[in-house]
Amino acid sequence: MLLSNNLSGSLIGLGGRAIKDLMEVSGARVHVSSSSDPYPGTSDRVVLISGDLDSVTLAQSLIWEMIALVTCSENPKEVEWNPKDMVNFIGQNDGANISGKLTVPASAAGLMIGKAGANIQHLSDESGASVLMNSKEEAMFTQERIVSITGSLGSCMKAASMILQKLDESPEPIAYVNKGTSYSTAHLSAANPFAMPFNPAYGMYGGGMMHPMGMPGMSGVANVPGGMRGGAGRGGGRGMGMSTPDVDGIAQQVETTISFTVPDELVGNILGKQGTTMREIISISKAKVNVSPRGELVDGGSSNRVVTITGTPGNAQTAHMLINQRLQAPQPQRRNN
Repeated sequence: MLLSNNLSGSLIGLGGRAIKDLMEVSGARVHVSSSSDPYPGTSDRVVLISGDLDSVTLAQSLIWEMIALVTCSENPKEVEWNPKDMVNFIGQNDGANISGKLTVPASAAGLMIGKAGANIQHLSDESGASVLMNSKEEAMFTQERIVSITGSLGSCMKAASMILQKLDESPEPIAYVNKGTSYSTAHLSAANPFAMPFNPAYGMYGGGMMHPMGMPGMSGVANVPGGMRGGAGRGGGRGMGMSTPDVDGIAQQVETTISFTVPDELVGNILGKQGTTMREIISISKAKVNVSPRGELVDGGSSNRVVTITGTPGNAQTAHMLINQRLQAPQPQRRNN
């Protein structure tokens, strides 16, 4: 589940008492991500609930009850949530209007949506809640789809329980690629099959520089302070190189700047709808990413714009890899009016 920082604080409770009680009552294991490590592209914290179906269902039902309790309170920050007491009163606040989010493995999206959206429509009709799933393009980095549920408390709890049941009934095991609550750079290789290791002694992607797939129409250069610059790489860029073998500590501390050009018509792939893809790239990589304004074109009047990545070598490499994945994604077909 994804919860705001305030709701996460209520879930944990003073001194961690509430979350301990929740685990004791439900029998499930519950972990909450750090406030400094939100879910990519959002400010929400990740709540990981694990256990058998019954214990997970009870734990998430109690969390929905907590959401309603805090949301409907005039002083949310003063709400004291007691799972041991609440377990005896589940359903008494079913009429409260709330909303919440959970994630499902991207591999389960077809099962959840169904042919022409039949399954997700049935889920919404049966539960009485509004159930929406984000696009598959937004799941490229996390390999997870976000499901937003809105309605009365009772309908939201029923929809969430139906989703768990649907996943449990799948004839083939459905697993999350990322097994934990962190989606930082350190966990990217486990969450993304396209991740490549950073080798500071030989440059990005273990050799030259910039475009491991040789993206056409792109060029770039990578610079590291202190004269550490590598030789030619594929795709028109230059790589980062090190002259001494003992560079691990230095390479991860210095700030690297990568600049390269991208055709204007492909910039939308990097930004995403309302900037969602850009926020995910920055959130996962921990690097700074900037795209030059549309009016500031380069290369002698071409339609190319400049993308600049700044951060440690590892973070900059991760951001560049994620951008490359977005640029290589299939282009949506535009309809002619």
